[in-house]
Amino acid sequence: MFKADRVYSLKNSATGKLNWFFQAREGDSGPYETRQEAEEMLKEYIEECVETGKTGGRSQNEPQHKFATFDPNSANKPRFRYPGKRKWFG
Repeated sequence: MFKADRVYSLKNSATGKLNWFFQAREGDSGPYETRQEAEEMLKEYIEECVETGKTGGRSQNEPQHKFATFDPNSANKPRFRYPGKRKWFG
């Protein structure tokens, strides 16, 4: 077994800076400013999916996600931006 790295970077052609992303069954989330931020958002995203029972279409109780078999090398792969878990205080 091996652990696939879900975090990657792409160079922004307009600014020359690296943009960071993480991969999920739903698509790629980003851009984030640093690798650390992308890794933190991925960790939170996984925790939130576990807490809410979202399986990305793996469960029979949940509909198959339409992007679950999407070609990961396609330039048109779906993108979303996970904003982080909502934290409530008080």
